[in-house]
Amino acid sequence: MALIPFAFKAGTETLVDISEVPRGKACACVCPSCNIPLIARHCTEDREDHFAHDPAFKDHKDYIDCDFSLHVAMRLMLKQLLAAATAIALPDHSIKDPYTKKLLDVTQAQTLTYQSIAIEQAGFDAVISKDNYQLGIFISYHPRRSSMPQASGNIKGIVQLDITHIEHIKQKSQVLNSKKFLDSLIAEQSEIKSWYWHVNQDACLNACKREHLQQEAKKNELLNSDNQYYSDTVKRRAKKYQENTANMITTAGTKTVYRCYTCRIDYPKTNATNTCPVCEHELWQTETPVYRNQED
Repeated sequence: MALIPFAFKAGTETLVDISEVPRGKACACVCPSCNIPLIARHCTEDREDHFAHDPAFKDHKDYIDCDFSLHVAMRLMLKQLLAAATAIALPDHSIKDPYTKKLLDVTQAQTLTYQSIAIEQAGFDAVISKDNYQLGIFISYHPRRSSMPQASGNIKGIVQLDITHIEHIKQKSQVLNSKKFLDSLIAEQSEIKSWYWHVNQDACLNACKREHLQQEAKKNELLNSDNQYYSDTVKRRAKKYQENTANMITTAGTKTVYRCYTCRIDYPKTNATNTCPVCEHELWQTETPVYRNQED
């Protein structure tokens, strides 16, 4: 079971760090998850200081296994620290163009100084306000991931703080004090932060759709133009053929020609590719009557 770094002072809703209370039951703290009394364990250098459930209450009727004590404690302390802070480092955000599959920049990484914050509002752990817009902050871990709220009102973005692997991240940071560690996660860029939604991404997707439709329209226009040119060429060739044969009559005998059935043109001989030089369709060898002018 993960170590519990924070606890409520009994009878209050204020979280305290293990470093802020005396050893043992004298800490007068309760578990943020199950509300069972805790004892403070100040350990030697090879172990991290932490809270633990008081063994005397293990058989208490209200005792439950606190599988998520660490995450509950971390979430509560993050909210307390956010309420006391005035700025948060926000990550960059990119989305994939659904048509070209290219990455599109939605917003750059920045440190946002906010003017006010509301804890537990509109389904979010915190809603921070800056000028005329708001951002929702949601702290997720299993099983909270499925309860992400939707943006409403003046909320222009949702930032997710995923603390599922918070214990492993803390070990990598080598910051022993849990409160200072969480403070750094708020003030600095961190892998736990990501944009769940940003108002600019809707505009980016709409721009992608407009550009895609414009390109498709251009393709269709070119295709229609090519089809019209091809149709006009066939008609022109057919008309010329009719004009050339209007004053001719059939005489005895035939000759071998190579015919394009698309263009309706006969050629006296074929070429290396055996294709029509006009439309590039295959030529067919056939016999045709020999004509002479009626005036002959």
